[in-house]
Amino acid sequence: MEEIDIEFGRPTVDVAMPLLTERLRSLKKSGVKAVKIIHGYGSTGKGGRLRKATLTLLDELKASGLVKEFVIGEQWSKCELRTLTLIDRMPQLYNDQDLERSNRGITVVFF
Repeated sequence: MEEIDIEFGRPTVDVAMPLLTERLRSLKKSGVKAVKIIHGYGSTGKGGRLRKATLTLLDELKASGLVKEFVIGEQWSKCELRTLTLIDRMPQLYNDQDLERSNRGITVVFF
């Protein structure tokens, strides 16, 4: 699974979202099937701007067909049926270090 760290360098939402969109398009075009986005959770503990903007963007990209599905970090668990169904398509994801960690700073995207 590829990783995109949009939190690195602490960009603004206006800078990060277009870059994220282009990176996702590029990865899909190159045949990547799953991507982990590291967006952080914000310093307040209430969910940061990058996380909220990323989830909004992913909803839009899912509606447009660029993204098939995505799982927020707190649902990236073997106890979640949707997660299990997605992982079954790529069994190597059972070894992902963030699986079962309830990591709100990530989102896993499937093409």
